[in-house]
Amino acid sequence: MHNVGDIVELDILDQAQEQACFGRLDSGISMLVDGKICPGDRVKAKVYKTTKNLLFGNCIEIIKPAAHRIEPPCPHFNECPGCKWQMLPYEIESSLKSKRLSDAIERVAQIKDYNLMPFIAAENEFEYRNKIELTFKKTDNLSLLGYNSTINGKPRIVDIQGCAIAHPLINQAITLFKECLENYALGTEGRISFRLSYQNSELAVNLKSSDAFANIFIRDLKELPIANITVNGEFRDGQDSLNSHVNGITYNYAPSSFFQVNTEQAGKLSTLVQNELKKLDADKVIDLYCGCGFFTLAAAKVCGEILGIEGHRASVESAEKNAKANNITNATFMSANLKKQVIRLIHQDFKHPDVIIVDPPRMGLSDIAIKDINTLKPRAILYISCDPGTLARDLKKLNSSYSLQDVHPLDMFPKTPHLESLSILMKK
Repeated sequence: MHNVGDIVELDILDQAQEQACFGRLDSGISMLVDGKICPGDRVKAKVYKTTKNLLFGNCIEIIKPAAHRIEPPCPHFNECPGCKWQMLPYEIESSLKSKRLSDAIERVAQIKDYNLMPFIAAENEFEYRNKIELTFKKTDNLSLLGYNSTINGKPRIVDIQGCAIAHPLINQAITLFKECLENYALGTEGRISFRLSYQNSELAVNLKSSDAFANIFIRDLKELPIANITVNGEFRDGQDSLNSHVNGITYNYAPSSFFQVNTEQAGKLSTLVQNELKKLDADKVIDLYCGCGFFTLAAAKVCGEILGIEGHRASVESAEKNAKANNITNATFMSANLKKQVIRLIHQDFKHPDVIIVDPPRMGLSDIAIKDINTLKPRAILYISCDPGTLARDLKKLNSSYSLQDVHPLDMFPKTPHLESLSILMKK
């Protein structure tokens, strides 16, 4: 019997969740442990929760590191909540990600008969992110800029000098911002996001802070190539939209719109979607959660007609402009609340689609969306997911009508436990 506050030793056997690993005490008791640990480690952990069959704890010491561990290159690794897997060689990281995906499908969805395709690795393990968001604060003689974390249950900012997975231009902006913050008077705080535009050569900045501090930083920011500056929700300078060029298509989108954070890997995923649509010889296609048209416009090049549906109105407007700018005439778009039934809004031409593409947020598909898909009865579904857990949950719900054929794991987020995937489902 163990109680909250007990210190225990155990071997880490597997990854369990994005922020936890599964281990077993010498007595055989199972435990989920939070911390920057990996299978193969032997650790000490402090119990913070107990159930009948499982303990929960935080790692307080690595007694014996796994043989495959490497030295993390980032000096902030031990404190920063991000980049949890910098201590893993990339081949080990890739293997763990594929395993996590297959484990979720087989244990949660209870699907065994499918093809797990080869892992699509990233060429760049570092300096790939085109967007990050940081918190800052200036008090007394202390200037903090970094990621939010908690220490002993208390929130804190992990001060950073740079981010190992962020693009070099973003790290230049971090350096500039820190200098400005250090030279500024006391009492300012807020949040700032840096995002790249125009083939990662220009910077978009979204700052939430006092106007006085914002004005000083904007002046200093002119040293860098600027695409857009927004302060407290108001446009200040630059262009009113950002853009990225992927696989022959130029995408313009509002600074507030979603766009893939790893442009290179997003291009690979876009090509994969096109290849699957070619195999299916798809004519009518619907793209749910289409955003600014990233997959819609790529799919339009290989199918007859496609309808993109998105809840964020600014993204729909960007998608329509993108179709026109790229001379794509077989793609149309509509704005709809995807948490409510949308089938009644769909034009008769798309009442019987060949394929439905879905790219939902991390929470996965709503029950209403699954009901709509089953009503529309496409002969195939292309499910793009950024969370193996919610993917597996949705595959289980769809399994009565659709059989899982292939699952393609793709690494959109190197050095983190996160994983993108494309699943191919066929009507039974």
